[in-house]
Amino acid sequence: MKKRTAYLIISALLFSITAIGQSVEITETSSSSRDTKISLQRSIKLDKDSKPEEVIISIKPNTLQIDIFISSSVSEGRLLIELYDPNNTRQGNFTLGTQLSSVKNEVVNGIFQKSLKEPQAGNWKIKISPTKASGEIRISKNVFE
Repeated sequence: MKKRTAYLIISALLFSITAIGQSVEITETSSSSRDTKISLQRSIKLDKDSKPEEVIISIKPNTLQIDIFISSSVSEGRLLIELYDPNNTRQGNFTLGTQLSSVKNEVVNGIFQKSLKEPQAGNWKIKISPTKASGEIRISKNVFE
């Protein structure tokens, strides 16, 4: 009985030392990260809208990476979304629109995703061009500095 109790105490002690050593190692690893992540989410509602708009994303010099994710849903009309760099060069686009009559309650969804390593500093533009569009646009960006 004494051997069994001693064995259990020694096992618990060894397990505790191992667990403490692992948690210290994990803490040291996670605290050594120097990157900063900045996240932003924006939601835009459209109601039979045809007015073009722009969303500006300002990128600082020496930014490590930017991830842009745009999801949209349209229940009426058409929507064009374009991404432009600071030199006004288009870096991507997508179009979505309904095809059936509004009586059918059609909803069309679209997703645009772009990940850029060491992006050019300056103002990036997301151009939104609706044509009698009703729906929603969701823009998410993650910037790693």
